[in-house]
Amino acid sequence: MITFIDEPEHRLDAYLDGLLEGEGLVEFKRDLAASPALRAEVARQRRIDAVLRRTFAAPRVDVAALPPAVRDHILPAAPTSPGRRILRMPLVRRLAAAAAIAGVVLSAWIALQLLRPASSLYEPPPWKSLAALYQDKIADGGRPDWVCDDDAEFRRAFLGQYGQALQLEPLPEGVVAAGLCYANTISERTMMVLARVEDRPVIVFVDRLDHDAGQSLPPDAGLHLHRAVVGRLVLYEVSPLERPALLEHFFVPEPERREEGPAKE
Repeated sequence: MITFIDEPEHRLDAYLDGLLEGEGLVEFKRDLAASPALRAEVARQRRIDAVLRRTFAAPRVDVAALPPAVRDHILPAAPTSPGRRILRMPLVRRLAAAAAIAGVVLSAWIALQLLRPASSLYEPPPWKSLAALYQDKIADGGRPDWVCDDDAEFRRAFLGQYGQALQLEPLPEGVVAAGLCYANTISERTMMVLARVEDRPVIVFVDRLDHDAGQSLPPDAGLHLHRAVVGRLVLYEVSPLERPALLEHFFVPEPERREEGPAKE
């Protein structure tokens, strides 16, 4: 396994291949939390891989009959060490191989799909309501997508996603923040802060205030919904408790608050 790689392209490839671990994986996840561009590139590369898998699976090709120049692009080199995969080929070489095998028409379609801006390739998860996401998280044991190592990483996650940092005060005894997740509910880029209050699951959904069209819970959900606005962000706390336990502990870090001035609603 690969623990640490300096080159950005190789780090991305290794992450997508499941080869990063240890310090390298921790650092990449930290960068991923802080960078919308990096998250878009991860989604882009996954889309590329999916398109190419479909492309190469369609026709059966006699590789031996291909011109040597094409064959060199698509035949993998021998591994340099046992158990270690070769990182994926650069995009230009993958597209060239696809064009040679799939034909001019199909390769033109692939080029059109893959050369779009990265943001257009983002595929959010299916939309779900606040109540449905809360129940999903209970069902999977409340596992977060990632856990921030410190307050700085927590701030960067929201700054990268929404252009505004968000911070949590030290929480009172019995209230524990468990980690962060992405969701598609208030918008396609909602973030969830998972927490436990006296060992009862609580989720705070965060998004830009201008994305909020008003949220509610079904009468039979057995849950309570609490709302707060912090700077340019809207927060909804979904909880089995009648009173919010986390909302009052979120704040905009002081340096950013001075730069922004009063929040506009």
